[in-house]
Amino acid sequence: MRRIEAVTVNHNTSLYTELLLRSLFATHSPGSELGLALTVLDSDSEDDIATLHACAARMSVPVVPSGFTTHTKHNSDGENLRNFVLVHPDATHILFLDTDAVFSQPNAIGTMADELDSAPDDVFAIGAGTMDGGQPA
Repeated sequence: MRRIEAVTVNHNTSLYTELLLRSLFATHSPGSELGLALTVLDSDSEDDIATLHACAARMSVPVVPSGFTTHTKHNSDGENLRNFVLVHPDATHILFLDTDAVFSQPNAIGTMADELDSAPDDVFAIGAGTMDGGQPA
């Protein structure tokens, strides 16, 4: 069974992160047969994070301190994501989400996982496409 660990990093982008959560839950059923769990890593954001915390709590999505602040010199999402991968060794898939991602298609994550699972052995990653005039880009 799949165990997809999804993560996004919030750096004073709480309103976008909340939209990401709302769109993901509107188009997916985390914790279902998809095997999806989502974590928000927060870098001590100073914006209106209270609404993000409330939304995430309703959806049982943990908002975890990243260990960095929004003012940490040389802090990149790469460090946050590396640390996330290291503490999730049992994941069959890792999904990195930008905070400004918006899901519009049902089960897009399942579709990507299916495509990755059926890809040749030298394929290790897959990304979602965007829509341009109704046609996949």
